Amino acid sequence: MDLADDVALDQAFAYYDAVVQLDISRVDGRLRNPERVKLFMRSYARNQGTQAASEVIRRDMEANDTAMLNPATVCSYLQALERIFVVEEMKAWNPNLGQKL
Repeated sequence: MDLADDVALDQAFAYYDAVVQLDISRVDGRLRNPERVKLFMRSYARNQGTQAASEVIRRDMEANDTAMLNPATVCSYLQALERIFVVEEMKAWNPNLGQKL
């Protein structure tokens, strides 16, 4: 967008805050704790590129929170973020090395 670095960074932070504070709750009308959404997004980012199950993310979130989390809550965060196109589950890459070119 040809913006100065500080302006572009400010926009990225504003987008993140909008997702955490408003968008994730607006997508399905369920009120979500913004601090837990942040915990989820940090854990999801740490596990990006791995085959971590939602249980791994839940335990990671609990390590940084005082409350126990329901596994369904973690799944609902993921589903809400998928619906607003913040995260996208991707199929594993298969290079098919045995195929001739």
